[in-house]
Amino acid sequence: MEEPLLTIKHLVKRYGDQMILNDISLNIQKGQAVVVVGSSGCGKSTLLRCINALEPIQGGIMKLGDQVIDRESKSLTGLRQKIGMVFQSYDLFPHLTVLNNILLAPMKVQRRKKGEVTEEAMKLLERVGLREKANSFPRELSGGQKQRAAIVRALCMHPELLLFDEVTAALDPEMVREVLDVILDLAAQGRTMIIVTHEMQFARAVADRVLFLDDGRIIEDEPPEIFFENPKTERAKQFLNTFTFHAVKKQTL
Repeated sequence: MEEPLLTIKHLVKRYGDQMILNDISLNIQKGQAVVVVGSSGCGKSTLLRCINALEPIQGGIMKLGDQVIDRESKSLTGLRQKIGMVFQSYDLFPHLTVLNNILLAPMKVQRRKKGEVTEEAMKLLERVGLREKANSFPRELSGGQKQRAAIVRALCMHPELLLFDEVTAALDPEMVREVLDVILDLAAQGRTMIIVTHEMQFARAVADRVLFLDDGRIIEDEPPEIFFENPKTERAKQFLNTFTFHAVKKQTL
C-alpha cells in the first residue's frame, strides 16, 4: 500500500483545561472520502481546523505526505495551498463578483496568469451549474449557490486534500441537495476529502470510511455499510437511533 496522504499521530487539542481532541490517530489514503460524524461539541470541526493549521495543537504530529503541518513553519503558506477548506459560512468577499472571488488566491498567492485561471474557473462554474453567475455578487446568490462558488474557489487552488466543515448547516433544506451533489461528484472523481456532516444519508452515500467521534476520541472507524448497519459501540448505536427516530417522526407528521 502506498504511503498515506494524511498522517495524524496522537493529536491532542485543548482549550485551557478542556480537552477537545484526545489522542487522535489516523491515516487517510489518496482518493479516500472520509466522513466524520458525531454529536455537536465532540470535536469534528476542531479536527478540520487543526489539520489546516487554523488551531494550535498541544500534542502529536500531523503530516501531509512527508511535510509536517506546523503553524510555526515558514512553509505554512505553501502547505495551506495543498489543503482546501470550505466552511459553512461561505466566506466570499461581498465586494467581489463570483469570478473575482475565485481568481483572487490563485493569482495573488500562486502567481498564476489571469487567463489560465479564468478559463479553469469558468469550466468549474459550468460543472456546478453557476457559469451564468460568474459576474454576480454574493448578495445576488442563494445560499446553495454561494456554497457551490466557495467549493469552486477551493478547487481552483489545486488542493491535494479538501476539508468540508458542515457545508450544508446554514442552508435551507431545498438548497442542501445541490451542494451535496457537487461533493458526490468530487468523490466520483477520486478527490481526497474529509467531510464533517450531520446528513447521514449523504454520509452513507459518499463515504469510503466513517469516523465516529465522541468526547474527543475516534471510537469507530469503519466502512459506511458496517457503521450504519452494525455499529460496534453502544454510543454509536444511540447516535444513529436518534437520526432514525427523527426520520420516522418526519414521515408520520
